[in-house]
Order: sequence, then structure tokens, then C-alpha cells
Amino acid sequence: MMVGLRFIIYLSVFICLDSIHASTTSENAGATCQDKRSSSQNRIQTILQDAGFASKDIDTILDGKLHKKILDSTNPREIGMAFAVLLSDTSPDDISEAFISQRFKTAVDPAITGIGVINSLQSNKKKDLLEDFRKLSLFRSDKKKDESTVGSLLESSPSDDMNLSRDEINAFHKLKNVHDQSDSKTIMKKIDETIQESLLKRYQSYREKSLEGILPYSRSKGDYHPGKDMGLSSKMASVLRREAPIFFSHMSNFPRNRPDNCKESFSWVSFDVGNGIPNVELIHRMGRKQPETGSFVFMERHFFALHSYNSVHGEGGAIPCGDDRTLLIFSSRTSTDAVSGFGGAAKRSVGVRMMGTMVSDVLEKFKTIHTREKSK
Repeated sequence: MMVGLRFIIYLSVFICLDSIHASTTSENAGATCQDKRSSSQNRIQTILQDAGFASKDIDTILDGKLHKKILDSTNPREIGMAFAVLLSDTSPDDISEAFISQRFKTAVDPAITGIGVINSLQSNKKKDLLEDFRKLSLFRSDKKKDESTVGSLLESSPSDDMNLSRDEINAFHKLKNVHDQSDSKTIMKKIDETIQESLLKRYQSYREKSLEGILPYSRSKGDYHPGKDMGLSSKMASVLRREAPIFFSHMSNFPRNRPDNCKESFSWVSFDVGNGIPNVELIHRMGRKQPETGSFVFMERHFFALHSYNSVHGEGGAIPCGDDRTLLIFSSRTSTDAVSGFGGAAKRSVGVRMMGTMVSDVLEKFKTIHTREKSK
């Protein structure tokens, strides 16, 4: 459970850190800010209060320090945290560019083995639609790991170990005959093609029907529908509901109610998980600059993961303070079977502690990369 949970936590944290590459946070960034209680600061305090941050936590944030807050879970499978930080020398436009482009993602996370942007929208030919997935592979030229991956997928069954639908499980089972009659390169190629086709189907279904279109994961006790958990998470977006009601409406009713100037991207990301089978996820990012306030609001959904966790829903905003500073506030809710069932409360407690530690570790790594970029 810990290996899988480590990556769940890392992904939730990284969504926040990936968005602040243009900033220079300083331990003294808020020294002036506390002396000059401006109207913009009062607005920031109101936003943070509405997001559930206590007065002492708000003081920490105004001091220029990253603060994290545990969120109440909407269901037994959820781990949730909120983050807030006041950034110096940063504008919402800086955060907008970083968020949509996913810059520095591979530099901060060496476990990532591939990222692909999904542009397959216009063509009606399956071959053309699959082009965006062709670089995806679950194999790493490591005989032992590759054999384990082949075995895990060909012998997959309805369980918490793998997030596959019944049709996807059957598709892998059909490859058993190929495995018996072919060399390892052939079966690995067939497995990659099967997962690519599966990802395309999942992407198209989500693109058309949003959360209701997320194909279920087959479990031993019946199908699990990750879109339902994500729907509960979406309803908790208090900052977006207040600061960006038009964007909130689009997020809640995607793909309907799309406002002007709304940017979005779809992508797949693959990464190694220690000695286990590689993981792959489908990600939807969406953001909009608010013409009324200059804020940039955003949402990120991980609407598929091959294993270890079910989904991630995150949203937040970059809110200008009028003095070359920007408040970045973000919440992330991860659904995972690893913290449900017997002892769930204790498991969530462990997960939250791990998340806190990893926030600090990843932030330090990010600062090192950012400092190197700024010096060029």
C-alpha cells in the first residue's frame, strides 16, 4: 500500500508545485505585507477564511510560507488537502502558462517515463486518433520487470489491484494465445497497443460525457465508478464557486457551458513505481483568466490511473494582490482503495503525514530547479 500511496500523494502535491515555476518565494516575502493592511490583503483574508483556513494559518500564509490543510473526506476512499502560498514577483499569467504547459514536470519527478499531449479530436479514423498514444509503452527493457508486467495484465481479474473494466480485462485475456505462440517483443507490442486503444476509448468517453463517461473499474464485488467520487469532490470547490461562478459552472457541467478564454489540455503520463508494474494516467487540465478580477482559476482531473489510486480532482486559483504578489490557493482530493475498509481512519492519517513530508521534499527540489533556471 505504501508504494502506491507514495505516488498518489506525490501527484497531488505536484499539481500545486508545477504551477509556480515563475515565482521566487522568500521567507521574508510577507514582512511588508503585514505592515500594510491593504484592501487587497483584506480580500485575500476573506478568500482564505471561506476556504476554511484558521486565523493563525492565514498569518503564516501572509508571511510568504506554504501552508497545507487537511480536508474533510467526502467518502471513505478519499485523502484531501488544501495548499496556499503568497508568491512574490509572480502574476496569474505566469501560473497560467506553467499550469497548461506542465513545464518542469519530468525534471521534478524522475519517475516519469513519458508525457503525451492528446490532440485527437477531428479525425474519424481510428488509426489517426491513436497517433497521440503511440509513444506510450509500459515496458522498460528490464527483463524481470517486463515479464512481471506481462503476467499482471494477462492474468488480470476484477480486483482492487488494477483499474480495468471488464472489457479491458477480456481484451488482455485474449492475448494469452499470442503470448503462448510469440516471442516477448511481439506480446509486449500487443499489450502496448491494447492499453493505447483502451486509453483512447476512455478519453473519448470522458470528452463526450465528462464524469458520467468515465468507464468503471471492475472489482470483485462489482463495478466501481470513479466519476461518482470525483463528482462529490467537484461540489466542494468553495473558492471557485465564489471567485469564478462561470468557470465553476463549466467545470461542473463539462463539456457544456464553456466560457470565453477557457484553456484546456488533455494528456497521458506514464511513470515507474519501484518494482511494480508501471502506471499510466489520463489528465484533463482546464483554466481561465477572469476578466473582472485578473485571477487565473484552474482545475485538474486525473480521470484514469492503471493502478494504485482511482482518481484525483484538484482546483484552485491564482489571485493578484495588486503589489506584484499573487495568492495561489489549491485543493486536491485523491480517491484510493488503499485507505478504505478496516482501519481506514488510521490509513488516512498515515497518508496525510506522508503528504506533509513530501510537500517539503518536493518543494525543495522545485526551488533548486527554479533557482538554476533563473540564473541562466
